[in-house]
Amino acid sequence: MSGGTMVVIGDGYAAEASWPDSVAAEFGMRVHNMAQGGMGYRTAPRWCDVAPCTSIRGSVTKIAASAPSLVVLAAGEADGDQGLAESAAATLEELHAALPTATIVVMSPTTDRATTPAWLERHAEQLKEAASESGATWLDVTPITSGSAAFEAGSLTPRANVQVAAALERALR
Repeated sequence: MSGGTMVVIGDGYAAEASWPDSVAAEFGMRVHNMAQGGMGYRTAPRWCDVAPCTSIRGSVTKIAASAPSLVVLAAGEADGDQGLAESAAATLEELHAALPTATIVVMSPTTDRATTPAWLERHAEQLKEAASESGATWLDVTPITSGSAAFEAGSLTPRANVQVAAALERALR
């Protein structure tokens, strides 16, 4: 995979991360980071700089307008303790219909909590299943991005960003 546009959409952890730029540079791609703090598969951000200010599912038309060759979905914590199975499946179905030749990657949720809540573990299971059923690539970054050691001032540490970029690059090769 090389050239084209990579769209990253998800929560504030993805919005503040440097891994999208690293991956885009590695593959000679432009990056359009649409991630916003508080954005989830079902949940709209509390505020945002772009319109429409909606959930990931509500952003499919805007994602498709960028005509990306790669879409990376990186969210889950902002949705809180509500099921994601239906929304994730519908989002992936809509993305595949709008972008039939794009590679779609679904990442496990990221959290800076010292202990991962059971509902966030369920999100990861639901997202993995939705990715598998839709033909999207599943990327479990939980060992890298879960827990307070992976964070510094509310953002992923430089080391964690390098590790996420490397994991995504391996998944795309």
